[in-house]
Order: sequence, then structure tokens, then C-alpha cells
Amino acid sequence: MNKTLKFRPLYILFVGTLTMLLATNAFAKCKPSVADNFPTDTPPNYYGNGQTDTFRCAITGSTDVSTLEQMQRDDLIPVKLSNRWYIMLGGNAASEGIASVQNESIYDTVLNPGTISSGDAKTASNNIEIAFGYSWSEFALDIEWLAVKSIAYNGAILNTAATANYSTSVKGDATLLNLYWLFSDQYNFKMYGSFTLGVSSNKSTATLNGGAPTVTNKFSPAYGIGVGARFNIISKLFADMSARYIILGRVKYQASNGGRFMILRGTRTWAGVSARLLWMI
Repeated sequence: MNKTLKFRPLYILFVGTLTMLLATNAFAKCKPSVADNFPTDTPPNYYGNGQTDTFRCAITGSTDVSTLEQMQRDDLIPVKLSNRWYIMLGGNAASEGIASVQNESIYDTVLNPGTISSGDAKTASNNIEIAFGYSWSEFALDIEWLAVKSIAYNGAILNTAATANYSTSVKGDATLLNLYWLFSDQYNFKMYGSFTLGVSSNKSTATLNGGAPTVTNKFSPAYGIGVGARFNIISKLFADMSARYIILGRVKYQASNGGRFMILRGTRTWAGVSARLLWMI
């Protein structure tokens, strides 16, 4: 058999395949289409989400994306934590307490101050927190409103001529200035230590032996420390987890009934963990 005739089918297949590829622009270079078309116009050979001028570009993709596609892609890329304002909203699971309560005056016929039956009290205080702040590369600063639950502190003053029973409560939120030291990157986590300084509203109500209640308003310095981590969820949205211990300041309870009066002073505390969402502006 003639050698030319022997390889003719392979030759025809090669030429036919090459012709088909050239006809469909399979080897064409991805060419920008937006530059040649108005944004409201559909580019030539539009194929699904790939706005390209060739079938090959529609399959393999190109550098040409619409403004909307560019915005959608940007929304998936995490933003940097540095040099940005942010808004934070969170919830916490905490324990609020009255600690180191001392009796300063309860008088009977022998001017005996007496002793209190309990020096502290605790209650669950699950609430919310809202903050607005600014983040640098290694530090962040925000101002926070922390909602705090009312806590009751009830007991008796003993070792006097007659036992004096008291019933008290304190409530009031706190406004805090938080400084964060972003000291370590672990995978997608930004670890930090936090330092808190602010003021708390401690509004106490007290009764002595069932007498009329006495209300005392007191604003006290608040301060605390904590640790936590921030990590990106998507684009501008970050999650934040922290654990903090905060001294909400001194509390004063006072009440009177007949010829007796009392003054109790203690320290209001808050310890808890918070889960927050940060939206970078």
C-alpha cells in the first residue's frame, strides 16, 4: 500500500481537528470585553458568568469581570484589622457579685456595730454589650456600654441587742473604655490582651427591719483585664471571643428604722465570657 494513502486518515483527522479549534477560537487569547462594550451591553459570546470573547475564555476564565462581580469578589476577601473603625455587638454569660461587704454602723443601746451574716453575694448576669472603636496594627481602642443585671444582697446584722435584718439590691450599667493589645497571630486568629477603665452606675436600695427603703445613687470607677481572640468570618465581618474580670466599683447601702441605722459598703464585680460580632467600617 502506498505510504501516502496509509497515513491519509491521520492527516485528515489532524487537519480537521486543527481547523475546528481555529474556527472556535480555542487558542484565542483572553481579551477584555468590558473595554469594548458598555456595562449595560452583553459582550459577544456571553457564556454564563464568564463575560469573554471566546469559548475558551468562558471555560478557563479571564481577567475581565464586571463591576458587580468585582464587588462580589471583594466581599469574600478578608479586610485588614489595622487602621479601620468598627462596630461591635455581643452577648455575654457572666457572674455578677457583691464582695468584701463591711458594716460601718449599726447602733444599739451599747453602741455595738455588730457583725454581718454574709460578706458577699453572687448572681448570673447574662446580658449584652455594644461598642464603637478603632483598630491599629497592634492596638485597638473602643468605648463600650455594658448592660449589668440587678443583684440582691440580703442578710442580718448579728451580735447586737436585737438582730437587724436587711434587704438590699444594686443595679446600673457601665460605660467602659477598652484598650486591646493585639499581640499574636495564630492561623486566622488575632490574640489579644485587654485593659478596661470606665465608670459604673451603682444605684442601691436598702431596707432595715422591714422599714422604708432608702435609695442611694453612686457612680464609681470601674477597671478590669481580659484576654481574647478575633478572627475573620467573611470580608468585613469578624468574630470576637473574650474572657474578662471587671471591678464595677464601690457600692454603698444605707437605711434606717427607728433609732437604728446602718451603712454597708462593698465591691461590685463582674466576671464572664463574651461572644461578639465586629463589623469593620
